[in-house]
Amino acid sequence: MQSYPVTDSKSLATLQSFLQMNHLPFADVQLANSFYLLYYDEGELMGSIGLEWYDAHALLRSVAISEKWRGKGLGKAMVADILQEAKKANKEGVFLLTETAAPFFRQLGFTDFDRVQTPKAIQSSSEFSHVCPSSASLMFVSLTLEQ
Repeated sequence: MQSYPVTDSKSLATLQSFLQMNHLPFADVQLANSFYLLYYDEGELMGSIGLEWYDAHALLRSVAISEKWRGKGLGKAMVADILQEAKKANKEGVFLLTETAAPFFRQLGFTDFDRVQTPKAIQSSSEFSHVCPSSASLMFVSLTLEQ
């Protein structure tokens, strides 16, 4: 397994297509103020994950795994990788919105978070403001405390 950053229009199109195939928001995904990874195994796209940067925090986006690779620990490895990227960028914590994967993220240390207490920068994101429904779970993990 090898990860590659999304850095140009071709890899961005690959990411958007992969997200669309996995029934995740894709139209608002862009290169500016973000960091996305694509995971491959011998040329086969296995998964994607990304972060959008918002002041002292990041927003986890685009966690998708090909059906063939689900249930094999790839998601856990991808989240660990992306959290390391957020730490390298000196972010205090990472937020996420999910309609279906809250139990998975709780296992990785994310906790439920009150929408009213969410930093304004995160609230201004397309994901928070209009892509995800208000019924989606908002979760947070701190990167400033040892876990």
